[in-house]
Formats: sequence, structure tokens, C-alpha cells
Amino acid sequence: MRDVFKRFNGVMINVEIKTPTEEFIKLMDELIREFQREDLIVWGCKDPKLSKFLKKTNPKIKRFFSLGGISNLYFKYFTGNKKKQNTIIAVLVYITLLIFYFS
Repeated sequence: MRDVFKRFNGVMINVEIKTPTEEFIKLMDELIREFQREDLIVWGCKDPKLSKFLKKTNPKIKRFFSLGGISNLYFKYFTGNKKKQNTIIAVLVYITLLIFYFS
């Protein structure tokens, strides 16, 4: 990753954590901070527990939804969870546009 960050300086990068251990996440976070890329990284993993750990490790880095996260979002939207309704609607519109774009 160090070489990628050096070569693609200033380019937004999507990082999927495929080795979901807390130790690896901390090492990745240190690397992101070293290169000051917190605003240029979107990261995530399939495991919801570790996805929460990503947020706890560095809340400045944007996270992407896992399939379970998207399902949870739809469930909250259709059951009337008003707490984050505007965010939910925006994400649903985005997901719908992506589906139409790639189909």
C-alpha cells in the first residue's frame, strides 16, 4: 500500500479489508495517517463487527456499506426509522442509480 499511496498521490482509493483483524486495521490506519490520506480513502469489510471497529479506529475515514449494511438500511427505511431518514433516502437513491447504471 505504501507504493500505491506514493504513486497515486491525490487519488481517491477504495480499500476493502480482506484480512479483517484488529491488528491489520490498526496498521492500515497508521499508513493512511502517515500519508495524510484520510479524506482520500473509503474503506470497509464484510464483517459488521469489524466495520464498527473501522469507524472506532478512525472516524474521519469514510466507510462503504457491506451487503448486510445495505439490507439493514432498506429495513430501517421501510419500517419507518425516522432518525436518519434523509441519509437513508439519499443512499437508497444512490444505490438505485448504481443498479440502473450497471444493468
